[in-house]
Amino acid sequence: FVKHGPASINTPPYTHGPVGDVDVDYVLKMMWNFEKYIDDTKNMVNQYADSFHYEEMDIVDQSIFLLWYTEYQIFHTPKEILINEMIELCKRYSDAWSPKLINWIFDKYLKA
Repeated sequence: FVKHGPASINTPPYTHGPVGDVDVDYVLKMMWNFEKYIDDTKNMVNQYADSFHYEEMDIVDQSIFLLWYTEYQIFHTPKEILINEMIELCKRYSDAWSPKLINWIFDKYLKA
């Protein structure tokens, strides 16, 4: 993270806690790989979503799917753990229907 002016290079411009609470390596690895996995994420969602496409989803839900898929590919975090984390993100940042949507698509993906 870089702030304009004489601020520290390691201090993000907006934080909810000390920089020491942020896993900078994780954040950077994820950021550098989002573009690499965007097409795979879209294809996965479009394959398992029956009545809509990735491009029609809310930007928050798109981001949650991209986060899940990228973290799974890079860190090999167990899918079930990631699904629980993503559902919690939906509950916090998306609309009321999103956790069900996310769970439904992930469930179909895991059963495939």
